[in-house]
Amino acid sequence: MAIRAFDAAINGVGCVAELVLGEKADDLSIVCSASSGAYFEVDGNTDWHGYYVRYGATPDYYPNDTFTLEFNLNQEVDKGGSGEVMVEAVRIDWDFVSGAPIRHLVKFGANGAYTPGAQTVSDAGPPQPKPSRDASIEVGVAAASPTMAALTGIRNASLLFYADIIPYADSGTAGIYKRAAGPFGWEFTVDMHVEEAAYPATIVGLNGNSEVHAYIDDKDYFAIKWVKWKNLGELKVPVQGREYVTNRFVGKGAAFVPIATTWTKGSATKPGGTTGDIWGGV
Repeated sequence: MAIRAFDAAINGVGCVAELVLGEKADDLSIVCSASSGAYFEVDGNTDWHGYYVRYGATPDYYPNDTFTLEFNLNQEVDKGGSGEVMVEAVRIDWDFVSGAPIRHLVKFGANGAYTPGAQTVSDAGPPQPKPSRDASIEVGVAAASPTMAALTGIRNASLLFYADIIPYADSGTAGIYKRAAGPFGWEFTVDMHVEEAAYPATIVGLNGNSEVHAYIDDKDYFAIKWVKWKNLGELKVPVQGREYVTNRFVGKGAAFVPIATTWTKGSATKPGGTTGDIWGGV
């Protein structure tokens, strides 16, 4: 009988919406004088990877974090697996169009062997959704004390944290790929209705620098210093469909920006956290 996944769980992670895993072996096709003119495959190094989606505004892990993934397919059916992983990227998504709960995706890769088998994992707790409609986004031009202003007309927003992690194998990894921490970065994307008033003054032109506050409710927010705007568009004007005109703004993480000629270090801070507790802290 097929297993329904509505009751699946991951250790320490509450309100999971989806888990995706994959395993692969390196493709090592060789041909030699004894292969009768055909390729044949030999065993290659193995790797595994995946991601999970969780309803919730605050991720449990961030890029370069490691943890032991344990999961089951259904809390009443103890089939699942476990293994050490390193987080490669985290994306938090706001959907103001539907008002759906804020959710996030955690992408990870193997940091050792994957072991299928019985796992008695329970969910980490009751759902605690934070609807996107209760959130907001503020942007301010980069300054020692930026003046923040709320953006209007937002359709969707996403905040991506990532690390440039490259899998590796050597004589000590037993034919299994592992990962080491890499440089940390972030990216902020917002899709907006184009309104009759001018574009937000706080979203300065290409290569301009801003601070972003991405709220998860009416009080707490991700504080991002700094964002350098790298893409002002696509501007979409759907004439035939008579839909609303929209535009997309994309900013890349800037660890340092010049403020009054002084290169100033930024930070990335969790909602309700201490300055730089994601990146940039002492």
